[in-house]
Amino acid sequence: MAESQLTCLDDHHINASINEKNPQFFYCESQRLALEELLESGATGFGKVTGKLGVKEFISSKEAREISRSCERYKEERGDAPGGKEGGSEDSLTYWPEKSDVSIPDLDLGWTEHVAYRGITRATVYMHPPKNSDPFIKEIVRTSIQEARKVVAVVMDDFTDRNILEDLLDASYRRRVGVYIVLDQDNLDNFLEMCQTMELNQLKIRVSGLGG
Repeated sequence: MAESQLTCLDDHHINASINEKNPQFFYCESQRLALEELLESGATGFGKVTGKLGVKEFISSKEAREISRSCERYKEERGDAPGGKEGGSEDSLTYWPEKSDVSIPDLDLGWTEHVAYRGITRATVYMHPPKNSDPFIKEIVRTSIQEARKVVAVVMDDFTDRNILEDLLDASYRRRVGVYIVLDQDNLDNFLEMCQTMELNQLKIRVSGLGG
């Protein structure tokens, strides 16, 4: 059972009212019901439930297909599972190339200024599900975007999260923060589909797609 579910069993726990504008927003009961209907009745039933409950589209059509395709009914395991297939790795030997054959995007919305050396660059790795009562990754991302004051750079394979896009648009329009997004070019259609669903015609952000 997930830690969030265990927390709800606490006698002293009170569910706070959180809307989609809040970084702590993860999902809601109406979304859960819609996903259940997706698994039971397919895309048609999913659309009916979202319309009935007044739920905004929170997953792309690709995600809906993948959820339906990959879902499996729980089966009790009997005996040892067969071993995995053995084989050589197909990972690219040039995953970190020294040079790129793609031109550097024009940073016309601004970028952070070059400053004096401040020490070794560090990266923070977050896990999902979180451990030690840490916040969810989506909450961390949305909080960082909402606190940004100069520039936000996002690199994703596939971008279909409406809440995060709304935070990026808010940063761009209201706080004039430069927003750059780099996506897998094979998944650009999913991002454009989300923009069309949200009826976004002009964006003051820069989006580029890369392959390889």
